[in-house]
Amino acid sequence: MPFTVLATSTSVVLVVVACASSEEPAAPLNDDASVAIATDASHDDSSLVVDDSGSTADAGLDVDAAPPVCTTEGWCHTVVPRGQTFVDVWGDGTGKVWAISQGQSSGEGKIFFWDGAAWTLSYAATADLYALWGNSPTDLWVGTSKGLLHGTGPSATAITWTEATLPVVNGTNLYVRSIWGSGPNDTWAVGARIGAGSPTYVLHRSGPAADPDAGTTEWVIDTSPELSSVSPLTIWGSSSDDVWLNAEYNDASGVKGRLLRRRPDGTGTNAWRVSTDLPEVNSWFTGQALGKNFALINSASGYGNVTGFDLGVSNDDGDHFTWRHLTLDTLPYSAFKKASVVWASGPNDIWAIATTAVGSTWLVQLKDPETSSWRVASISLSDAVPVTRKMNAIWGSGPNDIWVVGNELALHKVDPSKGAP
Repeated sequence: MPFTVLATSTSVVLVVVACASSEEPAAPLNDDASVAIATDASHDDSSLVVDDSGSTADAGLDVDAAPPVCTTEGWCHTVVPRGQTFVDVWGDGTGKVWAISQGQSSGEGKIFFWDGAAWTLSYAATADLYALWGNSPTDLWVGTSKGLLHGTGPSATAITWTEATLPVVNGTNLYVRSIWGSGPNDTWAVGARIGAGSPTYVLHRSGPAADPDAGTTEWVIDTSPELSSVSPLTIWGSSSDDVWLNAEYNDASGVKGRLLRRRPDGTGTNAWRVSTDLPEVNSWFTGQALGKNFALINSASGYGNVTGFDLGVSNDDGDHFTWRHLTLDTLPYSAFKKASVVWASGPNDIWAIATTAVGSTWLVQLKDPETSSWRVASISLSDAVPVTRKMNAIWGSGPNDIWVVGNELALHKVDPSKGAP
């Protein structure tokens, strides 16, 4: 069908789904003169102190504020503390941004805060950190190898981080790799027991625990029958009436992916339904939802070599989609394996982190869905020195407020006519 819905309209809404894989080989941390990196290498746990507000601070990891340097397209390079691999990023849309880092060793995840001038340490965890989502600058959630961290406080610069109480399954605590919410009393997560082949669960928080003294937890396991035959992996949505779930299941031919949506069922409640009109998808894709009528699904598996996307349009409020296939074939490089991350601010502003077969990454933007035409973003400050550090995540509030983070890397897209903020 002719693809004409990309004209900007308040009635056009977007869902973006991309492939993610823990199997992807990491690109080497090459020296990159185009990325400003903190020069203080003395970062160890002995530098952790607690300030007067009770928050954890790290003088060794804090870096001096420096004016960002931007490309002609408006991509500004910020100074990232040395040795930090940012794996997720979230902001409130007003300039307050958080990023989580894997750190230099397992079990040393860290949470960083960007105040508009510099990255500073908000919290040093004793776990690996996987996912980050915020309801507001003073209501933040981080998925970890030990469960969930909840950040609250009187202001964004005075956040206290505490471990949330999650359900215990067969005597085992859950770890969390995916979080999303539509508000403070509608937050979702995917939890799993530690161990190969362990089942996974959809967790929901509808508010504070009714009776914490009696052992009631804020987070409960969703026991919907539609979830009993699948293993949930990632969760996202656009509203409390439009929650999306990536899951996998086994049949005679092996492991496959399944997309489910939690929507009104006509009886006054919401229920999970399998999206039967979608093309077959493989496991381990992630998503972003800006509404119910426009969708982008990554048709590549986390373990495969397909570079395609399926662009979907709905004319009935998201009940059914018509799909169009897109690829990365028009990129000027032949070795692209897949798009590991896709993010969009709207139908005419779709970005992806394109990953090659050897693990290197490039930031690309969709130019024309009719021809599946992409362009490589200009993020290097020097034509002679490309940005070679691996990119891991994208978040933004609009076309002129986009963050791309990775290995000792944090780029901020601003309006190029206005320069660095």
